[in-house]
Amino acid sequence: MPGNRGEDDGRGSGDDTLTLRERTPDSPWAAFARLMEGNEPMTSGTPLIVVLGHQRCGAVKAAYKALKEGKPLPGNLRSIAEALRPAYAVVSKEKHADPVDAMVRVHIEQTSADLRSNADLAPLVKKGDLAVVSAYCSLDTGRVEVLTGAPSA
Repeated sequence: MPGNRGEDDGRGSGDDTLTLRERTPDSPWAAFARLMEGNEPMTSGTPLIVVLGHQRCGAVKAAYKALKEGKPLPGNLRSIAEALRPAYAVVSKEKHADPVDAMVRVHIEQTSADLRSNADLAPLVKKGDLAVVSAYCSLDTGRVEVLTGAPSA
C-alpha cells in the first residue's frame, strides 16, 4: 500500500495492511518482514493482527479455477495461486455449496494459524501480548465475522 508503511500521520492511521498479492510462494511472510523491517515488530507493542478475507474475492476465484483446471495463471498471478494452494487442497477434498467462499475462509484460518505459530510471534500470542484474529467480511451486508482468535475480555 503506497504511503502506508508504518508511518503515523497523527490521526491513528499508522496501520499496516498486507494484501494477498504481497505474499510470495517462496516466502509467504516476506511481505510481512519487509513491512515491519526497521519497526522492531516484536517489541513495538502491536497488540493485534487481523487476517481479513472477503466474500467474492476475485483473486481466490481465479486461483480456484486455475488450480482446479491445472492451468497456471499469467505473470504475478501465478504466485497468488501458489499461496492459495494449501487452502485449495483442503477445499477440494469435500463438496461445498460455494467452494470459492470456502477457500477464502480456509485461507484466512490457515494464514492466522501460521502467524500464531510463527517463531517470533508465538511467544507473544502465548503471553497474551498479541492476538491474531481471523475474520471474514460479507460484501453483501458489510458485516465482519470473527472466525478465530478473538481475545477474551
